[in-house]
Amino acid sequence: MGQGATCVDVADFNADGRRDIVGTIYVSNIVIVLIGKGDLDFEIFTYGVGPNPWGVAVADFNDDNKLDIITAHRVGTNIGILLGNGNGGFQPAKIS
Repeated sequence: MGQGATCVDVADFNADGRRDIVGTIYVSNIVIVLIGKGDLDFEIFTYGVGPNPWGVAVADFNDDNKLDIITAHRVGTNIGILLGNGNGGFQPAKIS
């Protein structure tokens, strides 16, 4: 995942039966999402999530049957929530 990667999780964000990967990159303040295309090929997306994301978890947090991402941050008490679109993309992070 690169320098500063702290946490990863695996899920199927676009419901195509292939595993996708999400990870935090704390030095860049981003979440990186790798959408599996098969044969170890991935399409890469990044999302800003605020300072020092340290942990990541995947679940359907808003009960819309689409996987979402939540981040915990090393500095302060912030969390970031990226609501999933169901196609592998995510809405901009909501930081609280």
